[in-house]
Amino acid sequence: MWSVVPRFIVAGMAGRLALIIGSECGTQRRLEFTGELAMTLHHTLVTAGGWRPALGRDRPVLNPSIKKFKKSVKDAFTAANTARATLLIAFIGHGMTTASQDFHLLTRNSPADPDSDTAYHLTQGIRERLNAAPYLDGLIVLIDACEAAEAIAGAADRWVEMLGAAAGRMELLVASGEDNAFDGCFTRTLTAALDNGIERGGENLLCADVLPHVAQCPGQEPRHLAFTGGWVAHGDPGLWLVPNLARVRDAVTGRASAGLVDQLTRGVVTTDAVRERLTDLVDADSGPRLRVVVGPAGSGKSTLMSLLIRPGLVDTLDITADYIAAAVFLDATSTLESLTAELIGQLARRVSGFADARDAVGAELTDEDRLTATSFELELLRPLQRCRAAGRRIRLLVDGLDQPEAGGRDNILAGITDLTRDITPGLAHVRVIVGVRSGTGVETRTELDHAHRIELTAPTPDDLRRAMPPESLSLIEQDTSGGWLIVRLLKEIHATVKGDPGAAPLPADLSTLVHARLAAAEGQTGDPAHVRALTSLLVAAGVGPTLPLPLATTAMAVLGHGRSVTQIHDDVVKLGVLVSRGKPGLPDETLGIAHTAFLSPLVTALGDEDIVSVAAHTAILSAFGELASAGPVTPDITAYTRTAAPRHHLAAGDPVSAVRALIERDSARAGDNRDRWASWLPAFQKLAGANHPATLSARGHLASWRGEAGDVARAVTEFEALLAAQQRVQGADHPDTLRTRGRLASWHGKAGDVARAITESEALLADRKHLLGPDHPDTLRTRAHLARWRGENGDLAGAIVESEALLAAQQRVQGADHPDTLRTRAHLARWRGRNGELARA
Repeated sequence: MWSVVPRFIVAGMAGRLALIIGSECGTQRRLEFTGELAMTLHHTLVTAGGWRPALGRDRPVLNPSIKKFKKSVKDAFTAANTARATLLIAFIGHGMTTASQDFHLLTRNSPADPDSDTAYHLTQGIRERLNAAPYLDGLIVLIDACEAAEAIAGAADRWVEMLGAAAGRMELLVASGEDNAFDGCFTRTLTAALDNGIERGGENLLCADVLPHVAQCPGQEPRHLAFTGGWVAHGDPGLWLVPNLARVRDAVTGRASAGLVDQLTRGVVTTDAVRERLTDLVDADSGPRLRVVVGPAGSGKSTLMSLLIRPGLVDTLDITADYIAAAVFLDATSTLESLTAELIGQLARRVSGFADARDAVGAELTDEDRLTATSFELELLRPLQRCRAAGRRIRLLVDGLDQPEAGGRDNILAGITDLTRDITPGLAHVRVIVGVRSGTGVETRTELDHAHRIELTAPTPDDLRRAMPPESLSLIEQDTSGGWLIVRLLKEIHATVKGDPGAAPLPADLSTLVHARLAAAEGQTGDPAHVRALTSLLVAAGVGPTLPLPLATTAMAVLGHGRSVTQIHDDVVKLGVLVSRGKPGLPDETLGIAHTAFLSPLVTALGDEDIVSVAAHTAILSAFGELASAGPVTPDITAYTRTAAPRHHLAAGDPVSAVRALIERDSARAGDNRDRWASWLPAFQKLAGANHPATLSARGHLASWRGEAGDVARAVTEFEALLAAQQRVQGADHPDTLRTRGRLASWHGKAGDVARAITESEALLADRKHLLGPDHPDTLRTRAHLARWRGENGDLAGAIVESEALLAAQQRVQGADHPDTLRTRAHLARWRGRNGELARA
């Protein structure tokens, strides 16, 4: 059933540069392994982690003199600073502490009693380089040497002081404390962990992930220091070493949502209640084909869903990562079309035969299929019907069913019904698990009535206390709603006020804590306006990692806050748990707010809600325009804009542009176009108003695509209702009203009521002649439609006469080569042929 998934290899990027140094020292015991381990580590970082050699040579630096050592480090910092890249420096060899915070890396010619002239003084040397590299996008230092405790002490004092002022980010991992390191065990174990993966790690391996593994080296005490210019629970997720091989079989591997799953499962507390609910979910696999997980905000619903994707994190789950074939975390811009695209992207990679089934379905499509069927039916549902390997089930996970706009959610619910009810044959092997927040009304929709339900409750105060460090409990004044979100927020808030005896207890309500977390982020920067501007953009983008980083960076400049990618990374890290990141540290990184429950408090905290919202939405749209005018944009930016642009236009108070954005997305597939317009219409009605011209226009587009997709009767009904609304709101003589009358006449004709189409076209022609004049393009077009319906009604002679007169008028007014003129010539030939004048036709 499951296809073989190759190891995930990251393409080389200018944004990640590495310098590996292995060195013997003539005055110390020969180690023998420094060159070999340096080569091995270099190979792993380059091939698996996408690190590029900082010095441009595809090999480590071996046995350098002190002069070459210093030059290599200096050149590496210069290259990374110029490229605005992350820099990784690794050293394997001898180390020596000579005094407090004086830790030296020994080179080939270092003496037995080294100083900063004859060996590399790590604390001071790196500090000097940091001072000269303001554009460095983070630093990782790995030291496999003896007596490295003072490296940690020095970095904690002198690097952190500098990085704190500059808002930089750093990771330092050393092999030893005050004693020796032995036999290269640190690097051997580190490389093995990078090569084999770590089950409890996230999408990418961080220094904190490998620390428990290198700690197994006998007689050594590895130490780790992370500084992020603020504080996050596990360091900066953008400062990673290599992709985690243990995650390669996850459904979301390589997808932006993997970052969200990392955030949800990092340090997860698997209570007895969590284990019981997971067991219930898995045991229900033999029951209804739909399972629904329902719970309030902060109850751990999305975390529970994430644990099904990464079941190895729960000791009581007897399933593998193959259990979930594809997983999608919905957001405000999600539609059935976007859900389909994400599911098929995962299924084609993970389920044997699915890609072939899609090809087979595509080869058998009729012209009607191509026009009227949706991508959901053609690219997901029908291929799944063909993937029926004996006894193997395909399980799809869809979380956040309450997230999409109302229209998009309706279509998604209909799609889930098609997948999980017997109304669609050949899908008995398909199971769907959905998550929905209680209290939204979505959990009671009739489309979910046939589901097996798993109800989650908010954690108890005792659960929350057990999950928090004891020192954080002093911040809590009372326990209220917010669930596990309170734990995440309090852990970070405590870290920012640690050591402040005047820190007052906080009410544990979610809004207060969100405000406090934002205030903590603002307090860690010299200009809080940068953090507030970025937060406003992320709120505008919505929940989940959706906003491409280049768009965010350009939008910040539009708002008057020019920030480099490095500085945006710094600000994102300051915001900590409030932000969700997809593909952190990569050029196609995406950002968003981490949880729906954070949105409203953040909007309130930003103040001037309407002004901030309009400015942020407008800035994102302007950013795309600037990037597009500068040259081709990346596919992820194009995809985001195509999906989210209508929402940004609506929220910015420009529904007319929202209509244009949707028109630009229209394709040859009428079914998809119908569903897209249907999904957006409620947003137009809510944000622009039912009587706004843009809303009325959206109704017209939806009615047209309904008819094109085969539902002619409903198209007629919707056009009749639209016409009544336009006559009431815009007036009988408004161009839009007249245009709807013409479209309604056409759909009456297509519905078989040709006589009515003629009558309506005659009346419309009279009005357009009166209002616009006989030579107006709309008047001429109405004459063309009237001639058509007369011909369709059997009046071939009348159609010929009308077409001849029309052709003469078009040639006079529009010219012989105008498309309408040529179209009339074609119709005239058609009517002559049907009238028996074959030769003339």
